[in-house]
Amino acid sequence: VAAAPNLTGRWIVSRATLRDRIKSTAHRENDPTAPWDSFINDANFLVGRDARLRENTKSTILQDPYPLPTDFSEMILVETQMGGAWQPVRPAGGNEVSTAQRNTYAYPLYYWVDGLKLVTNPAGGDLRITYFYAPVLGADGSDTNAVLDRYERLYLAGSMMAFAEWSQDETLYAMWQNIYADEVLTANEARRQQRQPVSVSDYRYSGGTFAT
Repeated sequence: VAAAPNLTGRWIVSRATLRDRIKSTAHRENDPTAPWDSFINDANFLVGRDARLRENTKSTILQDPYPLPTDFSEMILVETQMGGAWQPVRPAGGNEVSTAQRNTYAYPLYYWVDGLKLVTNPAGGDLRITYFYAPVLGADGSDTNAVLDRYERLYLAGSMMAFAEWSQDETLYAMWQNIYADEVLTANEARRQQRQPVSVSDYRYSGGTFAT
């Protein structure tokens, strides 16, 4: 099954495309016994756990008592409205929360994650969170997601790890485990670099240097 082009002319990588790629990589194109979709599901779980990319980043508004989204993986930023603008709320650490002196009507100063919800000190008001989420990959052959479409090799490596474990091939598993780790590291590092602010020394124009 070939990938299908989207409206921009790019080729979309789907579950069916990935399934065929795994079979080809494993040299088992005509093997009906291996649970290929199970390998893909295992890879999707790994990607949801490990990927920290633009493609699995989103924002949403939470209301008290601040339940976390079901696809929540890791927090990036929490904001509250102060004076009509969104302002960051600090993550709690050590005994910061217990030493915070705020009146009843103050804006949230600290936050921390408690199980499946977000807690702030003090509580109250809407919060906007930006977070990494675990991507969903449907069961249909045409289903895809932004991470699979952009990082097919990451999914391939995770799937091949599951295949190697299923076939009880420790050498193959170790090889694909290393490939998967390298793919995660490379992708996440590239995304981290994209998030870095422009430094004063690098942010220049013909008339001088901008103060940032």
